[in-house]
Amino acid sequence: MKKTIKIILAAVFCLSCLIFPERSRRRLMVQADTDFSKNEEYYYQLCSSSGLSDAEKNLCKDFRDYLEKKQSDLEAEIKRNQNNLATLKANIASELAQVNKIAGQVSSVEKSIKLVEQSITKVEANISALNLQIEEREGRISDLNEQIKARMMANQKNMTLNLYVQLIMEADSFIDMLRTFSGLNSFTNYDSKKIGEINHERELLQADKSELASQKDDLEQRKSELSTLKKNLVSLKAQHTELLAAYRAKKSQLEKSIDSKLGDVSALSKAMEEIDKALDGYYASSKWGKPLKTSYYVSSGCYYYTPNNPNSGFHPAVDLAGKYGSSVYAVANGYVVDVHTGCPYGYLGSKCGNGHGNYVLYVVQVGKVTYEVIAQHLSAVNVKVGDLVTQGSTVVGKLGSSGNSSGAHLHLGIIKMGTNLSIKQAVRKFKDKNNYYFGAVKKISGACYYRGGAAPCFENPMEIYNLTYHKWY
Repeated sequence: MKKTIKIILAAVFCLSCLIFPERSRRRLMVQADTDFSKNEEYYYQLCSSSGLSDAEKNLCKDFRDYLEKKQSDLEAEIKRNQNNLATLKANIASELAQVNKIAGQVSSVEKSIKLVEQSITKVEANISALNLQIEEREGRISDLNEQIKARMMANQKNMTLNLYVQLIMEADSFIDMLRTFSGLNSFTNYDSKKIGEINHERELLQADKSELASQKDDLEQRKSELSTLKKNLVSLKAQHTELLAAYRAKKSQLEKSIDSKLGDVSALSKAMEEIDKALDGYYASSKWGKPLKTSYYVSSGCYYYTPNNPNSGFHPAVDLAGKYGSSVYAVANGYVVDVHTGCPYGYLGSKCGNGHGNYVLYVVQVGKVTYEVIAQHLSAVNVKVGDLVTQGSTVVGKLGSSGNSSGAHLHLGIIKMGTNLSIKQAVRKFKDKNNYYFGAVKKISGACYYRGGAAPCFENPMEIYNLTYHKWY
């Protein structure tokens, strides 16, 4: 496609048709039935040259329609790609959010792991401290045991050698002898009590040690679970990152494709501009274009203000309520035959512009049928009589509420002027008639529906654009 467009653009500078126009026409007679797609360069050279005959102009109009369809197909493809691109961008945003969310979760888990590791370190330190205390208590118990044993052995030896002598010779009484034995026994009981207390404290330390060991096991288990979670999150993040990279690659591919096709559309527009010059701008549109590119509301129906209600009054157009100052576009290629300006913001009953306010009348051809298009109640008029208008690109005026109007809207009327009537002929006919409605009778009998389509008659824009009364678009 791109190569073809380059050939078309290169043909702009081709002089063969200017130097040998007659030869081009002779070749035309031979290739008239040839598929345009196989001979784009030839037809472009022919149709961008001057001095075309009527037969050549008719063929070149078909070639221009072919280029216009090609451009329309490209624009449709661009639109699809742009929609796909929008979806991709949404997916990228979603995936990026997921990656960032998972990264946040990984960071949180890493912090939790560090806290657990710090807790494990503290528990291990406490266990070590308890082990030292337990060892210290066991050492003291061992020392006390040894001291008790030594004292008892010494006392036992003394008692063996001297007990009876001491009891008999030194004791003042039997009671005094019992006191001697009691003192020795209480001394031994004191040591035993101390040993018991140290043993009890050691048992408590052992219990604390067991509790800390259990806590450490729990912390190690928690650390293991967090490590597994982190591993899974890192893996999930890698998957989303990989998908994100794929989306971004596809986005780049689509953007390049859109840019390339936009270039092709631009090239086709330039090619058609050259053909338009050769055709003096008088060429038909293949279909109707939209009068507004902003949102609007169908405030009044066609043939009657309220559809199918004759009591509401005859209305040979459709009213599209929209934002004041919105651009109103030409609905087909054509020629401006009449304009009216100077009307301020209107009101019901205003006679400015014969009630039409600021308006533009232009003659167009869609397919083989020629029409007059009426755009009324404008806030501004952007064209003048004699201007050529191009469908979808020429702004004929701005939406307003001039003349007999109660609010901002576009009054869009379409009058069928005839079949197989060229734009030039229609312009001459309008000038001869010098009639706003081109001779159509402004009552229901003037509707194309009631005249069986016989011109001149009022077409129904609601049917042309598939509009519904009291609906937003």
